[in-house]
Amino acid sequence: MNDHRALSAALLAAAFVTGSAAAGSATTKGGPDQTYMYYDTQLRQTDGVGFRADFTGTLQLRGDHGYLTGYYRRYGDGPFVPVTGGVQGDRVWLDIGRGFHLAGTERNGVIDAGGLVGTSDVTFHATPRTETIAR
Repeated sequence: MNDHRALSAALLAAAFVTGSAAAGSATTKGGPDQTYMYYDTQLRQTDGVGFRADFTGTLQLRGDHGYLTGYYRRYGDGPFVPVTGGVQGDRVWLDIGRGFHLAGTERNGVIDAGGLVGTSDVTFHATPRTETIAR
């Protein structure tokens, strides 16, 4: 259990280092939209020797001409971490915090992506919620 907590802390420190929010506007397909889309997320880390850690959280995104901006937050006591990204066709990429890059696809509102944290493979799955909040 302590090994799991240590690796979890290391992953979060590496992947979700907070800092100044990246500048830029966000977009989805179609045009400017001031409505955030909310997602329930699962981040899974596998280190190549069989260890697996799962992290659940929320993602809120809004789009503007193919650019995405928003925030990621781990369930529980996690801080709001800035997210930037983009969409082209069904391809999507997201940068969460500093240096954590994911690339994948969006189909029927579901985002499936992957990336690396150090030498660990990471998969990311985001399922849209039904509610939206206009800002």
